Formats: sequence, structure tokens, C-alpha cells
Amino acid sequence: MTSSRDVRTLDALRDHATVLAGDSAADLEPVADALADSTVVGMGEATHGTHEHFRLKAALFRRLVEDHGFRLFGLEANYSETLAVDRYVRGADDAPDSAADALAATYFWPWYVAELRDLVEWMRAFNEGRSREEQVRFFGFDSQHVVGGAKALQPFLADADTELLAEHRETLEMMADWGLDHEHDDEILDPRIDHARASVDALRERLDERRGEYVDATSERAVQRAELHLATMADTVEMRDADSVVEGGRIRNRAMADGVDRLLDASRHDRIAVWAHNTHVQRVPSELDGEEVKQTGQHLADRYGDDYAALGFSFTGGSFQAMAQDDDEFGLRDCSVEAASEGSIGATLARIDGSPLFLDVRDATDDTPLDSFLRTGRLFRSFGGGYPRNEFEPEMVLTDAFDALIHTDETTRAVPLGHPSEIDSWG
Repeated sequence: MTSSRDVRTLDALRDHATVLAGDSAADLEPVADALADSTVVGMGEATHGTHEHFRLKAALFRRLVEDHGFRLFGLEANYSETLAVDRYVRGADDAPDSAADALAATYFWPWYVAELRDLVEWMRAFNEGRSREEQVRFFGFDSQHVVGGAKALQPFLADADTELLAEHRETLEMMADWGLDHEHDDEILDPRIDHARASVDALRERLDERRGEYVDATSERAVQRAELHLATMADTVEMRDADSVVEGGRIRNRAMADGVDRLLDASRHDRIAVWAHNTHVQRVPSELDGEEVKQTGQHLADRYGDDYAALGFSFTGGSFQAMAQDDDEFGLRDCSVEAASEGSIGATLARIDGSPLFLDVRDATDDTPLDSFLRTGRLFRSFGGGYPRNEFEPEMVLTDAFDALIHTDETTRAVPLGHPSEIDSWG
């Protein structure tokens, strides 16, 4: 039975929600127009494997580029490991042979999908014939691996400081060979972390002391890249050395916000759109093991204020890909969930005709009939990289968490380009 308050809420939602015609770049014009004045646009996703959400985010970025001059794209992946993608979209001589090969270098299965491949191919086509200043750039802002950085620093040091390379080569080679991977026992991992920290600290200190000499020996761009590699590695080592999963999550999310700052500081561009999970882009903390974890979006909101825009994604039901147990094997699966529970954000938005829907939360906040929907906690469906162990449906206050929301009724699985074992230590 529908109460009179529910009727008023639904009527107000219909007034404020925009039904998007589809998932093409042209269809995302109202979303881009609402968010384009921001310095940082956080583009979320309800899962790490939803076809519709990935398509919509890709279309939104295209709109931000074509209509609003955005040129900087950030991915929830390591800086060092995404440089292969940046080389590909720029058409560099040393670029991978294909967008799929470039994405494989990120070491993270959620991004080894057709939806990201298509976006990367679009970026490459957009960049063709444009000056370097006008080209779209593709970088990661996460800090989870030291592999790519350790590999990249060795040829850099071979040109800039052979003595320093000789001193730290063994530790760099250990890190480049997945030496800080979680699969190692603490007895092995702890001393490796100590060696890694000592080397990274020493390399950063020497680079700072001799920066001018290193620029003369290589180039300003090469030195800047080395600085970004080392910053990412330092954050990763700190996270690996955390006392708990909760503390590691706090370190990682702070580091991701730092990564966004570094990309803006190092580029010619003053705006960036970042692609990550809802949990990372939201303006409020999440809960992990009963404790609060300050998320990347909360850090960015503290730093950029109203110039940070958080776009969340919701869905009613359907399928997506995630790492899940099937009999005795754990691997990438097509996972399905039934319709969201009554009264939840997903179920409420499903009562509005049309999908996908766009809701500018900021614009709707002052509409009194929407108070109960926007300003009170409602269940908000969210899945990380695993299913069902990472399934959770926390209460979310939309006005606190997001500036805007895109809702899709039925979802399908993102299209994988291959098995995660081809690219990822998870596999």
C-alpha cells in the first residue's frame, strides 16, 4: 500500500529526475552539464563489473571532453601501471599494440573489459592530430602495487645515477618481481617491507637533492615521472605495512586522494574526471569491520569543497561480474541479485518510469517532499570485487554522500576481454 507521503515523494522525484535516452555520449549531456564546473568529478559505480554503469561513465567522460574541455582521466589503478594506457591513447612509438594489451598492464581485472577498451580506443581517436597540450591523458591514482614503479626506476637510474642504482638494484628487483604481494608469509614480507621503505626513502631523498643533475642527465619529464613512481611506491609500502585491514583502507584512500592531487599538479590541466567505485568517490566514510574508513571522496571534498562532485550509481537488480566461489573454485563469475529491498534507494527509483535516470541531488535537496528520500538513511546496494563475501547494503544518506546519482533498473555483466589470470595476481 502506498502512503500519501510516498506519492508526494515519487511525484517530486519524477519532477527532478531526468530520463536519459540511452548510454551514448549525446545522451549524457544533462549529466555533463550539471557536473562540468567541478575541478574533480568522481564517477562511481555500484559494482566493479556492471556493463551499464561502465558504458554510462565512458559516455559521460566523452561529453566532458567534447563539450567542456576536460583532458585528464584518472582510473582506480596504479599510476605506474597505467602509463602503458597513456602511451597508447597518445599513439606513442613505444605504445602497446592494442587497447586490450594496454589495459592488461594495469594488473586489475575490473578494467580488462570491452567497455574500457572502447573508451581507450575513443581517446586514441580523439587525440589523433591534436597537439600534446590538447590530448586526453590517462593515468591511475591508486597505490596498491610497487611492480611498475620498480621496473620503471631501473632504466631511469641507469641514465641518472648508476651508483644509486647499484646500491638499490636488489631491492628494486625484489619489488619488480611482486616481492610485496600479500601471498607471502609475514616472516618473508616484513623484512621485505623494511628494505622497500628504506630504498624508496633513500631514492626520494637523493632525487630531491640532485634533481637538477638528474634533469640534465635525462629530462624534466623523466624526473617528474620518477617522482610520481616513488610517491606511489611510498604510499603502497605504507599500506602494506598497516597493522590492520581497516588501517590499510584508511591509508589507501588518503593515498588515492593524494594521487589525484599529484596528477593535477603534474599536468597542464586544471580539471580531472576519476573512475572508481561508489565507495571511493562518496563524500562520507564507509564502515569496515565495525570501524569508519575515511574514503577518497571525503578527502577530496575536504580539499576541493564544492569543486568536488561525487556521482554515484544505483541499480535495482540484475547481473555483474565479480570474483566468487563456484563449487571448489574461486574465480571471475557472472553474479546475479534479485530486486532491491522495498524502501531502498534502488527500489524507490525503480518506481519512476524510465531507465537510466539522472538525479541532480544538489538541485533536489531543497524540495521538501524529497526530505524523507534524500536526507534519511536508506539501504543502498553496493558490491566490491567479491561476491557474496563483500556484499553489503549499507544505509546511505544521499545528500551527504553524493552530489548526483544515475540509476539503472536492470544490469548485465561487463564484458571481459580474458581471464584475470592473464593479467592479475588475483587470478
